[in-house]
Parts: sequence; C-alpha cells; structure tokens
Amino acid sequence: MLKSNLIQAVVVARDVNGVIRVAKSDDELPGIAIQLDGTLAPAKQIISKLETLLGTSGFEIINFLEPLLTKENGDKYLCYLIELKSSEFEIPKSWYTIADILRNFRQGKNRVTYNKVMQYMAGMANPNFKVVESDAELNKKITDHLDKN
Repeated sequence: MLKSNLIQAVVVARDVNGVIRVAKSDDELPGIAIQLDGTLAPAKQIISKLETLLGTSGFEIINFLEPLLTKENGDKYLCYLIELKSSEFEIPKSWYTIADILRNFRQGKNRVTYNKVMQYMAGMANPNFKVVESDAELNKKITDHLDKN
C-alpha cells in the first residue's frame, strides 16, 4: 500500500547540450503533481499520465525517493524520479536545472529529496551514501575534527 496517492513525478532529461533538466509545471515543487487511483498499479498510471501531459513517450521510472515531499498546505507527496529518454522530444529551456532547484530551496527534507535526484543523475546513487542537511553546530564539529587531524 502506498503512503500517499499524491505523487510528485520528478521528470528528468538531458537537453541537447547534455544539461540535466527537470520538468517545470505550475506546481510549487519541481516536477509534475499526479493523483493516483489507489486501486490500480502506480507505475502504469504515472507513465500514462505523463505521456498524456507531455505528449511523448519514453519514460522510465528510476526510483522512489524519500523523504516524502511536503507542500506548503501540508500535503505529503511520494517522489518518483523518472527519466525521459526520447530523442524526439525537445527539452524546453524553461525546465529547471538541478542547480536552479538546489539554489532556490530552503534547507529541509524537500531539499534532501532533490539532492537525491542529483545523486542519481550524477551516477552517485548508493544505498550506503546519504545526504543530510547540516547546521552550524555540525559544521563546527566537522571543521574542528578536520583541524585536529
């Protein structure tokens, strides 16, 4: 059973210059919001809705990423990383770059999830490798430890 029927499909693709871009919509979070029918298989629904919304095919679900994304109204969204592999679809320049996303996000769980998107797209996804937000206290401890060694 899904934790939520609300999905944020983070659709990534490489543009003609090889830049990784993320689908942009009118939604507050990068990606495309989708509400699923809880009685049907999620993967087929997600792909079908994306094909309809973007008018192309070639979507591949890469992974489900945690933590859940939280919108300003408190709704929790499952984050699915989806790669668009279509040579016929021209990636709009208006789509976000990963740098745009990370630069414009406040620290918190949502930013951690988008950091994981970057890890996957950079080929650094590893279950033993975790991204965490750090605060001033943690930064000081790390700096002090490095200075001692």
